[in-house]
Amino acid sequence: MQQTLQQFPRLWLELLAVVGLAILVVSMLAQGRDMASIVPTLGLFAAAAFRIMPSVTQVLTAVQSLRYGLPVINTPHEELKLAAPELAEQYTNGGAVFLGACSLEQVRALLHC
Repeated sequence: MQQTLQQFPRLWLELLAVVGLAILVVSMLAQGRDMASIVPTLGLFAAAAFRIMPSVTQVLTAVQSLRYGLPVINTPHEELKLAAPELAEQYTNGGAVFLGACSLEQVRALLHC
């Protein structure tokens, strides 16, 4: 399901690129330009669209993956806010307050080589 949704923006981007190129050709023809000047411009824009398409697709896929995983983050976040409302209020009203010392007890470090 997620993979299908990730491919969906790519199809829309390709459609948008084709429509944009068609609008470019129509607008250049409406300005009275001849085909000899339209073809190089069209080739330039097509090459640019071809080069930028994978990057835009990657960005949109990353954004969609973040949206897909957002509920996984929001649920524990909301539960932690409910567990300590006075701490949540303290952090939102002016940042964390350091009360003196910070100590770690019964801490072990495991090194894997």
